[in-house]
Amino acid sequence: SSSSSSSSSSSRRTGVRRKPQRYATLQDLRAVISYKRTHGIVDTRVRKDVPQPADHQLAEVLLYSGALSGDLRPSISMLRQHLEREGRLEEPAALRLIREAAEVFRKEPNVLELEPANWQVFGDVHGQFYDVCNLLDKVGSVTDKPCLWLGDYADRGMFGTETLFLLLATKLNHPQRFYMLRGNHESREITDHFNFKQEVFHKYSERVYDAIMAMYDTLPLAATLSMPYGRFFFVHGGIGPSVTSVDDVRAIDRFHEPPQIGPFCEVLWTDPITEDDYPQMSIQELEELEYMENKPRGIGCVFGRKALEAFLNKNKFDCLVRGHEVQQFGYTEHKFGDWSRRMPMCITIFSAANYCDMYENYGAWMVFGEDSYSFEQVAWCDHPYVLPSFLDSFSFSLPFVIENITKVVLQLFQFAVTDENGEMDELDTTIRDKIIHASKMVAEMESLRKERSRMVVPALPPPVEETKQPSTGAFLAAAEVDRPNLRRPLSAKRKMFARSASSLF
Repeated sequence: SSSSSSSSSSSRRTGVRRKPQRYATLQDLRAVISYKRTHGIVDTRVRKDVPQPADHQLAEVLLYSGALSGDLRPSISMLRQHLEREGRLEEPAALRLIREAAEVFRKEPNVLELEPANWQVFGDVHGQFYDVCNLLDKVGSVTDKPCLWLGDYADRGMFGTETLFLLLATKLNHPQRFYMLRGNHESREITDHFNFKQEVFHKYSERVYDAIMAMYDTLPLAATLSMPYGRFFFVHGGIGPSVTSVDDVRAIDRFHEPPQIGPFCEVLWTDPITEDDYPQMSIQELEELEYMENKPRGIGCVFGRKALEAFLNKNKFDCLVRGHEVQQFGYTEHKFGDWSRRMPMCITIFSAANYCDMYENYGAWMVFGEDSYSFEQVAWCDHPYVLPSFLDSFSFSLPFVIENITKVVLQLFQFAVTDENGEMDELDTTIRDKIIHASKMVAEMESLRKERSRMVVPALPPPVEETKQPSTGAFLAAAEVDRPNLRRPLSAKRKMFARSASSLF
């Protein structure tokens, strides 16, 4: 609005950052709205179809507005409306939400035993808040359709805190109908390597980040479900040499950062083998494979048909359902060449549509009915644009400005030391050093400008807004560009060892 723009410009002139408005109670917020209507303060923006960003942080008393009537649960509707307008929570509200959810997770076992119902199972969502809202709208009432999420709630996307807070609020409202498992991105090391830690520090504080990491340490690791048509085992990644039975998962001490080896690592990081990933292997080799090194990820392993079949038979399961890998159509049924089976041995679910804003893939979730299971697919949603690294437009544009100003200064220096014949005069040391410094500055700013331009303008073609259909070409191109991000990042000690080892050869 015009009033907000004038106040923000005055705050920029004084160099003081304007704090968001705070409303102590719901009545205060309603009073402000009523005042604006009475005095004719209306929205004067050109594009009124775009929701106006929230001008206040959501206070704890508003998030838990039902407390006066005895309802101590957070308000899902108020929280969602506020987050959809790019609003943020006050720190006490965020900390209370995180810590209350952590207490609920802490009481749950490593392996959840789900009661037969019309379960909706979701894969990775990776901070795509507006797509998560769309998924929840498609599902409808959690009371009638309980939900299970397989992990990876933040990172890669730009709205990880919004996604997490909405899911946690829903969990607190429906603790027996809404379950969340841990994925490989629910980790201090991974969130530090990708963008979630930076996001939390930008939007909130280190205290909120530490609280989220402590909450991650309480998330369950797996779930089981028995339906009339089969028994299912749910986990984020898969199985490994240390996970041959469900009891191996039950025995894990999950209340800490995931290690680099062992059963805790394997349930989060392993992948099923596919013919496309290993075209050099024969059908017989694929059928006989148990485990092999997971080279794309640099951690965990790849499990084959023989190992998975042994796990399913030993534990009396019919199918393993997992997330962890992007799928062009949102899901994949892995039969490992055994087309005689009525049910695939493994199913991969991925719910983040148009992953990283470049894959142009469908999102999907798994629906368990009374007589069979099915899959639902969904296209991606539009979302507010966020600059890389959560930069504001001024900071992002600074290299562009400095580069051009430095070019002007450099040209002035060159003009000052050039005679009428266009030849350079004898330069004293001071002027020569300034020209050299200005030249280096131009080169550095030009390099930074090009780097940031590549961050904003992707190498891949943008998705077609009219159709929003999966594109095989875009998917394969994005997968190739994104391949390095599959690997587990090197820790500080591992980086030091890698540098030392490389110097030996």
